[in-house]
Amino acid sequence: MEYVVIVEFLVFPAYRKEFYDLLVWEAKAMIEKEKGTLHVTTMLDGGDPNRFVNIEIYASKDDFAKHNKGKICQEFFQKGDAMISRGAVILFEGPRLASGNAFAFEAVAPKKEIADFDR
Repeated sequence: MEYVVIVEFLVFPAYRKEFYDLLVWEAKAMIEKEKGTLHVTTMLDGGDPNRFVNIEIYASKDDFAKHNKGKICQEFFQKGDAMISRGAVILFEGPRLASGNAFAFEAVAPKKEIADFDR
């Protein structure tokens, strides 16, 4: 089952542009080189220009674990550590149940994932 992770980074103001460039590098590398990485969206908080949030979708929880131990993630933190004032903070971690965009909507949750919703 696809696995979603939402990660927050607070960066020092002097490093905003450099950190953004690093996030773009990481996202591109993840999509091109990590078979289990399906999607990465990088966002900037409209109220705090030092706050970046990534939405990452992996083919499975195991693929997320592989990413965390992998070369791209390690290089990202090696380059970015001095730029980050707080983070990476995982705001959400769990299975993707449904998603949509202007073109389509898809509910993907197996019944076992939503069985407890009625309690």
